[in-house]
Amino acid sequence: MRARVVYIVLVVIVLLGLFSATWSSGVKKGMDLANKPKKHKTKEGKESTSEQIIKTVQVNHVHGDTIMARIEGNGRVVSGRSIKVSSEAQGELLQGNVTLKKGITFRKGATLFRVDQRQAKLALKARKSSYMNIIATALPDLKLDFPTNFNAWRDFFDRIQVGQPLPSMPNIKAQSKSQATKLKTFLAAKGILSEYYNILSDEDRIAKSTVTAPFAGSILEVSNNIGTIVNPGSPILTIIKSGSLEVEIALASGAAKHVKVGQMVDLSHNGNSYTAKVARISKYINKSTQSQTIFASIIAHNKADAQQLLDGMYLTARFAPIELINVGTISRQAIFGDQNIYIANKDNILESRKIKVVLTKGDKVIFEGFEYPTAVVIEPLLDAYPGMKVRPQSNKK
Repeated sequence: MRARVVYIVLVVIVLLGLFSATWSSGVKKGMDLANKPKKHKTKEGKESTSEQIIKTVQVNHVHGDTIMARIEGNGRVVSGRSIKVSSEAQGELLQGNVTLKKGITFRKGATLFRVDQRQAKLALKARKSSYMNIIATALPDLKLDFPTNFNAWRDFFDRIQVGQPLPSMPNIKAQSKSQATKLKTFLAAKGILSEYYNILSDEDRIAKSTVTAPFAGSILEVSNNIGTIVNPGSPILTIIKSGSLEVEIALASGAAKHVKVGQMVDLSHNGNSYTAKVARISKYINKSTQSQTIFASIIAHNKADAQQLLDGMYLTARFAPIELINVGTISRQAIFGDQNIYIANKDNILESRKIKVVLTKGDKVIFEGFEYPTAVVIEPLLDAYPGMKVRPQSNKK
């Protein structure tokens, strides 16, 4: 009996011990949760805590300065005059005095190519014969109804030769305005006027079957080979003029506004120096590079310069020094996105600002359009966002 009582007492003691341990653990866990900083969402949807860790960032206090700077850029040499030559006649493409191959040079007046017009010439002779028949049938009516104009039209008929260019048409004139109108109506009804101009058009097209070079240059591209049947409008080749070269220089819009038409540009390539003169400035911005194009005509001082510069070559361009007023200078690594930077305001809160780049000098960027002085973050930041609390640290370098 006593042993049974002792057993029951021991069980009760063990249960009370377990209960006490469990209760103490729960209370401790609840206190830990109560003391843990609460999380909340920022404006940007990022999680933060009531005891947020403040990040130290390197900043430079940028002031607006007036500096002398030289605009520099790279440009590609292009021909100042480039022509795409097309056929104006129909027929087989024939060889001229110039071999139709890329890079071949030619002189002014050289025959670039010809188009076989044997069939077209025969068709033109047949058309002239038909035209003579139209006039021959109209001459008797002209003699009866318009006797004052008969001799002029008979002479016109006599001067027509099927193998020669069409002579000039007689003037349509009469003793009175009403008589002239009747004559014009008669000629139009017979098809004499329309067929005359159709024949002139055919003659002009045949005359253009031989294409000569309008200037001395070289062949840049060939679209059709000898022996090909071409039609009016078919592209044959692209030619460029020798010695007429331009350089296309891409500059940031902030820098391009300081360049003027007529300004001289210093060019260099592999230790060789050249000179160019600004001919025009584009009035548009390249969507991909956000740059503006400067077109400068290259001045060849001698024949050696002209031979060294080739279409497609890249040159370094340097403009005369200019005075930049109220601009700032920062490191390129401080810029992110579409020319944006972070600044730390007076409350040490990050703000995103867009800058307007004027010049890029190595790892430095000169920009404008800003309120100075400004604490600019000069280091790339990970997981940074506008509104983030920071601890600015001035860069002493």
